[in-house]
Amino acid sequence: MQIKQIILYHEDGAVRTLDFNLGEVNIITGESKTGKTAIIDIINYCMGSSECNIASGFIRDHVMYFATIFSFTSIEVFVARINPDKINQDSTNDIFYFTEEKVSKIPELDQIESNSNISVLSTLFENKLGIRDFVNKPEFATRDNLSISFKHAKFYSFQPQDLIAQRSSIFFKQNSEKGGFIKQAIIDTLPYFLGAVNEESIEVEKQIANLKKQYRRVKREIEIAEKIVERGRSDLFKYVEESREVGLINPYVEINSEEEALEILHSLGGCNLNSV
Repeated sequence: MQIKQIILYHEDGAVRTLDFNLGEVNIITGESKTGKTAIIDIINYCMGSSECNIASGFIRDHVMYFATIFSFTSIEVFVARINPDKINQDSTNDIFYFTEEKVSKIPELDQIESNSNISVLSTLFENKLGIRDFVNKPEFATRDNLSISFKHAKFYSFQPQDLIAQRSSIFFKQNSEKGGFIKQAIIDTLPYFLGAVNEESIEVEKQIANLKKQYRRVKREIEIAEKIVERGRSDLFKYVEESREVGLINPYVEINSEEEALEILHSLGGCNLNSV
């Protein structure tokens, strides 16, 4: 996946674009406070971040929609998200997106209207990037399993200026307010994104998990069936004793098995008891 273009929509409909050369290293230069630092936050927001971390200031004051065109091998994806300041929110789950083989024309402002959400977008990115269903299961049950998703890939995709300058951190969001959870997520997901987790092993683990699920289901069914059978046995001999009490069966006849009990009850001309 590559970034083809960043598009900023002013509320009056004016558009500002920043184009990138695909397959090349792109270097962006400019004077201080001209928006360079906001580029990563804009891309991250358009990738489906649950938070809008674009710094307050000129950009947040004047931009109505942030948009990015993402380029894959076979398609391009246009994604636009509204500036949450314009709707008095901290963030929003809504997005506008469409896919084309090549996005040749960006939509006008009045053509942008929410048509999906960030969950759908993440699934689209996961499918295009080949991020398989994989669950990291901790060795000890001290925390929940972690399902790897597209959002985890962003830890390894961005390095803002302030991160590069730090000596103790190398991963995106590592020292955020949720740093403890993010650090653990990095530990859990890094082997997968480095390719240290074998895809065949993942498939085998999924098959094992499915077989365990089937085993638990069958085990429950067997336990229920055993309870029904046990209850049937109890009822069978209860009927025999009741028959003795009313004189239908010779009280001196010994009954040593379920088969003998069924045979005697059948001989009384009763109902079909084969299912007991």
